[in-house]
Amino acid sequence: MQIPPITIEDRTETFFRNLIAYEEYCPDNELSYVIDYVKFMDCLIKSPKDVEILCRYGIIDNWQGDYGVVARLFNKISAAVTGPGEHFRYADVFNKVNNHRRKRRNRWMAILNRNYLNSPWALISILAALVLLLLTLTQTVFTVFPIKL
Repeated sequence: MQIPPITIEDRTETFFRNLIAYEEYCPDNELSYVIDYVKFMDCLIKSPKDVEILCRYGIIDNWQGDYGVVARLFNKISAAVTGPGEHFRYADVFNKVNNHRRKRRNRWMAILNRNYLNSPWALISILAALVLLLLTLTQTVFTVFPIKL
C-alpha cells in the first residue's frame, strides 16, 4: 500500500475544515475526496504511536513536534464529518486490507513479528535456537542409525 506524504503544520486543521465544508455544501454529491481522505487517515490513526509509525515511513511530515497533536487533529476533524458516503474512494483499500488480514498465515506472521522479532537480538536468539535444534536432531539421527565404516 502506498500513501502520498502529507505535511502537518499549524494551518492544516483549518485547511482541512475549509475543504470539508466546501465538499459538504457543494452541489455535486459525488465530490468527497478530502472527506474520504480524512476518514481513511482517522481509521489509520488512533493513537500517537500510529502517528509515529506513519512519520517513520514518511507518510506524515510532522511539523507540530508532538505525535499526540496530530492524532487528536485527525480524530477531531473526523468526528465532525458524517460517515463515508456511497462513493467512498478507499473502499477497495479497506477490502484488500481485510482480505489480507483474514488469511491465517498473515496473522501468524504479524504475531511472530510483533512478539518475537521486534529486536535484532530476538531474531539472533531464534536463529541460534533453530541451529541448536537442527544439530541436536542430526546427532540423534546419527546415534540411532550409526554409519559403519
